[in-house]
Amino acid sequence: MFIKHRPGTQDDHVYRDVIENNEYRLPQVLKPEDVVVDIGAHIGIFAAACLARGAGTVLAFEADQDNFKLLQEHLLAKDGQHAEAFNLAVWKPGHDTMYFTGYPDFYNACGSILPWAVVEHTNKRIPVTTCSLDEILEVVEKQGKRVRLLKIDAEFAEYPIIYSSKKLGIVDQIVMEVHEIPEY
Repeated sequence: MFIKHRPGTQDDHVYRDVIENNEYRLPQVLKPEDVVVDIGAHIGIFAAACLARGAGTVLAFEADQDNFKLLQEHLLAKDGQHAEAFNLAVWKPGHDTMYFTGYPDFYNACGSILPWAVVEHTNKRIPVTTCSLDEILEVVEKQGKRVRLLKIDAEFAEYPIIYSSKKLGIVDQIVMEVHEIPEY
């Protein structure tokens, strides 16, 4: 599986974790009817791995514009499968805009999407349009499908995303990293 890695980033590290170490314990084979939702898709390594294992549909969500561009490139390169990339932050319902705080100097994979009240005192805050997990799940449900696998790695947003959802009944399996919101 070809994934373009950017110099001076943590792309290689993420690739090793997801592909070589299989940190999300992806099954070896997914079925063409399987729908995968990837929240915090970064550059598409997890999404591409799901497509390579046979998933028929992958919906990938990434808030950072630079990561999103490469995510699109990686997903559009897959033939015969349906993959869509969305430049959106996933958050709890009722928040149309959140703020991307950027990355620490050493890492390009852990920028946070937080509400204004938390980021008003930070130097970097880029507005990002949001959607809720239930909005995503409603689209899948209206197509008469279930989500075979939901992956969430959304740097401090995992709890609000999961706890605000009322439609988790159409999700078969959830894999995620969980980060607690640090003190600011």
